[in-house]
Amino acid sequence: MKNSDHTVLVFLLDGETFALPIDHVLEIVDPVAVTPVPHAPAIAPGLVNVRGTILPLFDIRHRLGLPPKPVSREARMVVFDAVQDGRAVRLAFLADAVERVLDLEPASITDFPELCAMWPAECLAGAGHLGDTLIVRLLPETVFQIPEAVGAAHDEGALP
Repeated sequence: MKNSDHTVLVFLLDGETFALPIDHVLEIVDPVAVTPVPHAPAIAPGLVNVRGTILPLFDIRHRLGLPPKPVSREARMVVFDAVQDGRAVRLAFLADAVERVLDLEPASITDFPELCAMWPAECLAGAGHLGDTLIVRLLPETVFQIPEAVGAAHDEGALP
């Protein structure tokens, strides 16, 4: 029997390969129009309507410190169940492409060296390999958190 903790959705952002546990993924759809929300932080800039359900759009690129990128033909929207501040939140995020669902063997996942990390260390669960491809496993418990500095600035009205 396979452990669902090790079954991941593999997707691309800025040419890098990332993975999140598949048991949090509800569906993968073509990108839909985003309705901007006035005064929303850049990390959650708007809302999307996915099959009649209104969801916040979480900018995973912004969270990981990646530059904005136009939506391409290969882009997909991932509907994901996350936890923010101890409560379940359904949200959507855009991936440049979705590659596959994969079983990562626990022995193949290693800690990500902090000196090499281009992304926030608190978001990284480790790294694995698929052939020559490095797969960065993200921690859903932290990657979808709004950083405190952003949340505090937004609460105080400092963000546009």
